Amino acid sequence: MTEFFDPEAFMNTPVEGANATKLIPVPVGEYAATVKTVTQPRVVQTKNGPSVVLNVVWEPQDEDGRIADATKRDGATVRQTLWLDIGADGKVAQGEGVNLGLGRLREALKQNKEGKNWTPAQMEGAAARIKVTHEARKEDSATIDARVDNVTSL
Repeated sequence: MTEFFDPEAFMNTPVEGANATKLIPVPVGEYAATVKTVTQPRVVQTKNGPSVVLNVVWEPQDEDGRIADATKRDGATVRQTLWLDIGADGKVAQGEGVNLGLGRLREALKQNKEGKNWTPAQMEGAAARIKVTHEARKEDSATIDARVDNVTSL
């Protein structure tokens, strides 16, 4: 196997110029996209107590090169954040009025079927149409993040 990275050489190789400090977001628009990864859910503290967050990372199709031109990189991704309702048993809550974002996402991916077992990992590789919007960070309004605002079936 060929070694593609030599840590020792890295530590002793000078870098010319400055590195980028800001990520250029995927342009606003609608794209056919594929779920690249679903992250491990995490518990975050909010003013109302602990909440569970699941991130879905989408890779929009860039057939015309518009995304690569705008972001200055290939394989740009966009994150969708889902706030999950968790039942007393520690599982995803089911029923009317809970986990609507997850339900809508599963519906768009054609994975929201009654009587069928489902896991979040099944979303990886699935395709849908995503709507990308931009949002300024609360702690740094000069930094703009792309996020998935809506998902529909292809």
